[in-house]
Amino acid sequence: MQINQRLFTIVSAGTVIIILDQLTKWFLKYYLSQGSILKFWLFRLRLYRNSGIALGIPLSPLIFYPLFILLVTGFLIYFNKKTSGALTTYSSLVLAAAFSNLIDRLRFGYVVDFIEFYPTRGPIFNLADIVIVVGILIIAWKTIKKY
Repeated sequence: MQINQRLFTIVSAGTVIIILDQLTKWFLKYYLSQGSILKFWLFRLRLYRNSGIALGIPLSPLIFYPLFILLVTGFLIYFNKKTSGALTTYSSLVLAAAFSNLIDRLRFGYVVDFIEFYPTRGPIFNLADIVIVVGILIIAWKTIKKY
């Protein structure tokens, strides 16, 4: 794949992730009040303001989160110089999802989470979190498979 086409694909996919994540958060913030719950078969939608870092771990997110994204971005740029185009694409999607959560932190001071597995009371997450976890798992699997 040519570099311009690959870059277009990566930027387009990342943009779609950010737009979908932001739209789902906007929709649920608008239509689901704090404390309201919509139950489905294996999960429920419940608005949650995550002021911590990953999985609600309490740290100073307004300082730590942007620095963490910069550190991960630097690592992925270095890592991707030595890997295939597919890993670059997955890494870019992970970064786009992290950037979408950063948008929340800068706008609201917290990340809007809303998906919770039911009936357990586990972590509450959003679409960007799913992309981050799945992307990291795919990167790890492809890296392990390669070596």
